[in-house]
Amino acid sequence: MNKLIETIATIAAVLGVALTVGSGLARVLGMYYLGDFQTMTVFNGGMGIMLVGIVGKLHLLKPR
Repeated sequence: MNKLIETIATIAAVLGVALTVGSGLARVLGMYYLGDFQTMTVFNGGMGIMLVGIVGKLHLLKPR
């Protein structure tokens, strides 16, 4: 079970960082939309997904 949580947390963290960096870069380049979504919406979504990854990793660190 811990291995599954670790894998999901790692995937969520990498995806969150990719979305956050990508939307931040797009915004700096002057793009206000990525697809049909505003860049700030994608940025906030990336931060939320990163938070899922962080909580998953923290869950693995708690003492049993």
